[in-house]
Amino acid sequence: MEKQESEILPQGKGKPSEQHHAKGAIRHAEKRRIGTCRFADRVASISLDVFRETVPSSFRDVQKQTCVSCIVAHFSREDHLEVLSLGVGTKFLPERLLNEEQENNDLTFTGIDGLLYHGYGCRLRDCHAEVLARRAFCRRLHDEIHSLRNGCERGRTILESCDSSSKVKLRSGVTLHMYSSSAPCGNATLKKFATITKEKLNATFGADEWPLTDHDIIPPHSIHLGQFSLLLKKDQNVTDVKWQKNYNKKSPANETDDWCPPGTTTTLSNQGSIHTCSDKICRWNYLGLQGSLLASIIETPLYLSSLTVGRKFTSIICRRAVCCRAVKREKKRKNSNALICTANASPIISESFDKRYSLNHPSIMGTGVYMDDTGILEMSGKTEVGQDVRFNSPLCWAWWPDLGEKAECIDGNSGLALQLSGDETESRRIVSRLSTVALLDMMHSKVTGEESLLPLTLKSIKLLKLQISP
Repeated sequence: MEKQESEILPQGKGKPSEQHHAKGAIRHAEKRRIGTCRFADRVASISLDVFRETVPSSFRDVQKQTCVSCIVAHFSREDHLEVLSLGVGTKFLPERLLNEEQENNDLTFTGIDGLLYHGYGCRLRDCHAEVLARRAFCRRLHDEIHSLRNGCERGRTILESCDSSSKVKLRSGVTLHMYSSSAPCGNATLKKFATITKEKLNATFGADEWPLTDHDIIPPHSIHLGQFSLLLKKDQNVTDVKWQKNYNKKSPANETDDWCPPGTTTTLSNQGSIHTCSDKICRWNYLGLQGSLLASIIETPLYLSSLTVGRKFTSIICRRAVCCRAVKREKKRKNSNALICTANASPIISESFDKRYSLNHPSIMGTGVYMDDTGILEMSGKTEVGQDVRFNSPLCWAWWPDLGEKAECIDGNSGLALQLSGDETESRRIVSRLSTVALLDMMHSKVTGEESLLPLTLKSIKLLKLQISP
């Protein structure tokens, strides 16, 4: 069937444009594209294989439009790839539930072990795929550290004990790679302020090689328009919108979110408090994937060597979003736009900060492997620009090897895991194994051997993290 052209009709300020499609118009669920190199396609393929193996077909066959993310280890000596964690999802908690959890510490939920949990941190605030994949990766790290300290036999591991201390470190020859089936929400989907070029396959790289070139400098010519902005996931249920006062009148991007990618808003709109995945990956590229809880146990931060993206991928936009916008820039002289800046320059951070941390610039790659290579969407009639995809299902999924063959099912609308019956016809809501309370409990009971710290409040969690990893 031949794809028909569509007409985009601009609407009033602040309203999304509409596009009118001819009768019989269609589009592929995923645009045709080319991968950066064979290694990127390998990372995407093994990630999607695990997605199909661990997430029930009853979900996959119905909800073809979703987001998948994985963290993958590459063992260079054997040229072996192994998926360490998987996240599937597009949901996050509304402000109403977030406020309720912070204000009411008497809420009680049941855990997978039957124990009662109460206090802050029982719900998963953010169930986007990249966030779940990273949480599941942290759970994998907890499991490995527990095995190392108790002398338990495991299969292939990514961590090993340090000879000079009680800490652990990443094994020699092991690198970490992230896959995302779609560009991370937020700045990575803000396709402005840069010259966009099509990705080209580099056939000179072997199947176990990826580009290691430095990132070119991205000139900060449109900061006032939102070029490097931090963005929040927009809670569409917030109706009483009260914008914070914009004290910087030279930054029009602070006065409206019309320019923001669909589903996101600025930090001044009071329509959300959860940062986008672009912002979070940018933070991980400075602080590492291990998180603050494990920072005192792991010798050096665990950084990504590459990020592979499927849908909506643009190399320079992705680079800007996940690392390059955090580079510190200094003017060469007064009244000059010339900048002194290198790709490995120090990030925007206090000089007194822990010297173990530095801004990491992973290889940014696209993939020609499709999550849904057969899907065709009917486009006849009227749709909103940027809203052709519909993430209708509230179900989200997370998996790591120690969990077993099946992924944990999470209700993205409540932030609680769903304990499914044998035939998957009934379920009850319980605390996820990836929740803050579960990871903290595991950290103290299994990794450090100390007593549980439950119940928790937001304040006590912040103090604990500062204490563990100042």
